[in-house]
Amino acid sequence: ACGTTFNGFTGTRFAYMKKREKLLAHARCMVEGFSIRRTAKVLGIHSSTAFSWRHRCLTRPEQLNPDLLGGIVEADETYFLQSFKGQRHDLPRKPKKRGTPAEKRGLSKEQVPVFTAQSRSVTAVLSGVLASRKYQDIDAFLAPHLTPDVLLMTDGLSAYRKMSVVHDFAYRVVPAHPQKKTHGLLHLNNINAYHNRLKSWIARFRGVATKYLSNYLGWHRMLDAARQSMTPELFLAVSWD
Repeated sequence: ACGTTFNGFTGTRFAYMKKREKLLAHARCMVEGFSIRRTAKVLGIHSSTAFSWRHRCLTRPEQLNPDLLGGIVEADETYFLQSFKGQRHDLPRKPKKRGTPAEKRGLSKEQVPVFTAQSRSVTAVLSGVLASRKYQDIDAFLAPHLTPDVLLMTDGLSAYRKMSVVHDFAYRVVPAHPQKKTHGLLHLNNINAYHNRLKSWIARFRGVATKYLSNYLGWHRMLDAARQSMTPELFLAVSWD
C-alpha cells in the first residue's frame, strides 16, 4: 500500500549485490589469499567489485575473537607501519612510495600497535589494532577476555603489571635478555610464532591500509585457526553469516 518494493535480500548484506552466483568462487579466492586484481581476473569482475566484496565479507570475521582466554596466556604486541594506501586526499603527511621505511628508528607514531594474545590450550588468537600501548588501551581490550584463573605471560611492559594488580590475576615477565627467552614454561614462543605467520601472510598484499588492518586481522585469524581444514564453503558460511 505504501508503494515500497522489496525482496528476500532487502535488509541483508546481499542487498543490491549483483552476480551473487560467484560468491563461492570469491570465497575460494579469499581462502587462497589472492590479491584484488587476481581475484577480479579469476572471477571476471571489476577490481572495485572485488574490493567491495572483500571488505563486505570481512565484516563478520573482524568481529570474531575468542570470548575468554584461560590457563597460561601469552600476550605481546607487534607493529605495522602506518599506511594510507589508496588515500588521495587529506593525508596527514607528504605522500611517499610504497615500501618507504619509517622516518624514525624504533617505535614511534608511524608504527601501529597490534595486540595479540593466545592461550596455550587453544589455537584461537585474540588480536586487534590498538590506539597505543598505554594501560587504558590494553586493559580495555584484553581484560574482558581473561578468566580469573589466568596466568599471563608478557614482556616487561608496565601496562601488564598494572593490569595484574588491578584485576588480581597471576602474571609473569619473560626476561628481556636474548639468551633467556625460554626458561621452562616461561616463554612467548607461541605468540611470537603467530606474529611471524601474520606478517608473512600480510606481506603478499604489498601493504595494507591502516584503516582496513582490523579486517585483515580477522581474515587471518579465521584462516589460521582452521589451518588446513578451511574450505570455501566454510569461509562463505562464516563470512556472510
